[in-house]
Amino acid sequence: MLHDPAPDLLQTDEWQRWSEDEKDRVRYFGVAGPAARLQPILESEGPFAQVTQVRDGLGTREADVITSLGRPLQLTYGYFSTDVGELSGAEIVAGALERNRTGAILVYTSLSSRVTAFSDAAERERRSA
Repeated sequence: MLHDPAPDLLQTDEWQRWSEDEKDRVRYFGVAGPAARLQPILESEGPFAQVTQVRDGLGTREADVITSLGRPLQLTYGYFSTDVGELSGAEIVAGALERNRTGAILVYTSLSSRVTAFSDAAERERRSA
């Protein structure tokens, strides 16, 4: 994963040669960063557009940039930092799972109690689906 790459940089001959040289060692290339910034990379459908990791939110819906290009959401994160407010943790987990049905949702926390709460909410959502 290349984090927050400059879209025009990845189109240079140097990066294109590097990706070609590494294709036997690297199964998938990917980019991570703000969805709007990644849009030109994804539109190019070049070697770096295989996997995406973007921030998303139930209210902000930043990852709609990805789905508007006809691509599935793969790795998303940020639901708890962007959707704090009136929603419970369980509601946020349910909403995140609804938005990203085919990929992975990354959750960052330093509180071990939240890991259990998130896991329990995800399991409840899985059973009700």
